[in-house]
Amino acid sequence: MVREGALEAREEQALAKNGPIELYHRALERRGFKSDSSQLRAVERLQQLYEEWTAYKARRSTALKRLVVHPTLPRGVYLWGGVGRGKSFLMDSFYRCLPLVRKRRVHFHHFMRDVHRELEELKGRDDPLSALAERIAKRYRLICFDEMHVNDIADAMIVGRLLGRVMDLGVVCCMTSNYRPDDLYKDGLKRENFLPTIALLKERLDVLRVDGGVDYRQRMLEGVKVYHAPLGEQT
Repeated sequence: MVREGALEAREEQALAKNGPIELYHRALERRGFKSDSSQLRAVERLQQLYEEWTAYKARRSTALKRLVVHPTLPRGVYLWGGVGRGKSFLMDSFYRCLPLVRKRRVHFHHFMRDVHRELEELKGRDDPLSALAERIAKRYRLICFDEMHVNDIADAMIVGRLLGRVMDLGVVCCMTSNYRPDDLYKDGLKRENFLPTIALLKERLDVLRVDGGVDYRQRMLEGVKVYHAPLGEQT
């Protein structure tokens, strides 16, 4: 007998071939949730990006064969809103659907940790940041950053230049964040030097708010039994 989990996995695999919007609606149905208007706008934009990427791959393949000008890359997406609004789930649905080998889904903090490590390796180069951007562009065509957040001056001073160079080299970026771009690194030291990064994100990515007022993490926990320990008057 095929287990229920295996059947769900097969179903999701089949749905994924049609893009993230079908995965989204199936997940809502399975969990008994209703569609949220802000989530729906976001998943429709991600569905559009999925279709644009699929068309881009086909046009690029033709361009390579005919030695004509390469098509324009699709624009990335920046999803922001409160905690538990489904931003990561939506981006992950898009990531799972895209039939692309050279892609990465990474927490932004972990990405920046890797960046600092590799910059240390590239010390002595004329332009270590550009060298790192070229490395990244050779590895990936798509990077999905979860929880974009900058609170460290070292990150703030390099992230804009690095992401700009990576995008110039043909990497599409998608991001989730609890903050709108204008509020990133708010009140940070030398924040004026970070403003070009904010401008870059708003120029190169489609910014959508996902904040429908329903905390889906809390909804998921409502059906979970919680046990407190040690036992006492307060528990």
